Amino acid sequence: MTSPRTVKEVQKLTGRIAALNRFVSRATDKCPPFFKTLKQAFTWTDECEAAFQELKRYLSSPPFLSPSKEGENLYLYLAVSASAVSAALIREDSNKQLPVYYVSQAFQGAESRYPKIEKIAFALIVASRKLRQYFQANPILVMTDQPIKKSMNKPEAAGRMVQTAIKAQALADFITEFTLPDEDMITNEVDRWTIQTDGSSAQRKGGVGVVITTPDGEVLKYGVQLRFPATNNEAEYEGILTGLRLGRALGAKNLLIQSDSKLVIGKIRGEYEAKEERMQKYLKLTKHLTQEFDVVEFMQIPRSQNMGADEVSKLASSEEGKLVTDLAIEVQKHPSIEEIATFTIQGIDSWMMPIISYLQDGHLPLSTEEAKRSRKGQPGSRSLMTPYTREGSLCLT
Repeated sequence: MTSPRTVKEVQKLTGRIAALNRFVSRATDKCPPFFKTLKQAFTWTDECEAAFQELKRYLSSPPFLSPSKEGENLYLYLAVSASAVSAALIREDSNKQLPVYYVSQAFQGAESRYPKIEKIAFALIVASRKLRQYFQANPILVMTDQPIKKSMNKPEAAGRMVQTAIKAQALADFITEFTLPDEDMITNEVDRWTIQTDGSSAQRKGGVGVVITTPDGEVLKYGVQLRFPATNNEAEYEGILTGLRLGRALGAKNLLIQSDSKLVIGKIRGEYEAKEERMQKYLKLTKHLTQEFDVVEFMQIPRSQNMGADEVSKLASSEEGKLVTDLAIEVQKHPSIEEIATFTIQGIDSWMMPIISYLQDGHLPLSTEEAKRSRKGQPGSRSLMTPYTREGSLCLT
């Protein structure tokens, strides 16, 4: 086949690739230059030509697929790139690993913005649908140390994917592309802070709950009483903003922000559009605060996994919250998006500094009372202690 010269010839090329998909390792990842050409005025670029020649080279000596036997164990290897998910179904014969089927599918719409663990799960779903007959006739072993099963109940437990090497030379192409140094996939999970937030609204006042889990497993709880009218979505945004401010004050650089609000998380991740003016302001402020961290990932979780933050938010909005002595309840009289004067707390005098110092290096304050507060609840769950009233956004320097 000669290099395509028209849009129609490029369409023929992509159609043939689709027909050969099952024989080609990560076929979709070999096609982006062709798809790009179809979306604009036809231009056969050097990138297109290089991809075309590489595809021809691959097809000149493709690996032979091996038919499986009913009931034998099959191994499924998953891969994720910036543009697609892929899978390779493998069988073993005389200690040799032989490919049975390749699967590849490009991301569409919001799929490319899924969290890493969801992309891996998505790859498994795509493979199970396209290889249904194999899943029904054979035991399938998913070859990855990514805790897919565990993450269904506890998404924050997911670490980065580390691939298991495939021994067969015929699968070298799959493994080579499988381990591309994608910076988004190798984020260091060791120093990650997990912040769960929730917001509840009422006619006169609402509440915000924040539960922070440090990299060492310490749990900190913080509540905010909203003394202004707020919708449910505004309360959810206030919770996320409070979490970001506390994360900044505690010196965190790598955050995982979790909320059970699908709409708010979807807007922050760009999956939904913020049309209302106030929502646009909240979104702008949220994105501004995220720039102060090295890594911030937003994840929507089920309400059942967010009960801690939900409980704190309800306490913050109720009269009973005043009676809880080991929970910091901040009073916020104005929405964060309003441009009003704020109280600036100097770091040396901040009520949080003794707690931060104790968490970071174990130093206790000289004051006996402050020392008791810093060590309250150690080990395990600890609450930020001193109530604080503000006239606007929490600002710590």
